[in-house]
Amino acid sequence: MDASVLPDSLDVPPEHALLVVDMRNYSQLPEAKMAPIRADLDDVILNTVFPQSELDDPRSREGAYRDTGDGAICVVPARDTARLVDPQLGHLNAALSRYDQSRLRGGSAICVRVSVHVGPLSLPDHRGDAINEACRLVDSQAVRQAMTAATKHGAYVAPALYLSGEADLTRTFYDPAGLATIASDLRGIIDIPEAGHWVRMERPDDVNTALLDFFKQL
Repeated sequence: MDASVLPDSLDVPPEHALLVVDMRNYSQLPEAKMAPIRADLDDVILNTVFPQSELDDPRSREGAYRDTGDGAICVVPARDTARLVDPQLGHLNAALSRYDQSRLRGGSAICVRVSVHVGPLSLPDHRGDAINEACRLVDSQAVRQAMTAATKHGAYVAPALYLSGEADLTRTFYDPAGLATIASDLRGIIDIPEAGHWVRMERPDDVNTALLDFFKQL
């Protein structure tokens, strides 16, 4: 069948990398403090951390930045995925520590949960599951437990597992063997045979087994 006649709903959007940031206890702040601290978060991320990480401001591309109220969703090209993790997360931690040290007495600290995800997403209409998956990750119980375990003024680097289908074409964007350089607590690299990009649907039993074995290590 000619691919040009396929319905749009069957098209797979191109890969993008997403950074989702969510502020802890934002809804519990006094209303008068919400707008100022939300503006401070944007200043830290967009005006400080992105330039330090040599990443383009997502606001320069239509649909690549979304204000979620208590945080933000930033979309960057998939080729910039590694920079979202290293050096960006280190810069974010340092910037938030400086913010905490310089805030006025009685001012609120900014504590955030962050997720980085790569998935199919079209801009500016946001077709694809990447945003939903990234938001589910940042709101997951594992991330909440990680934040609880984090020490004051320090970062918590969660254990990581890399899992993909051997036939996933996105593997050509990077070398999985080099992931240990950007994931400091990488617990394993698993290649699922006879599976492509949609490995969760193609080999659900293998994926579930791998994840359960990973969770047992935690």
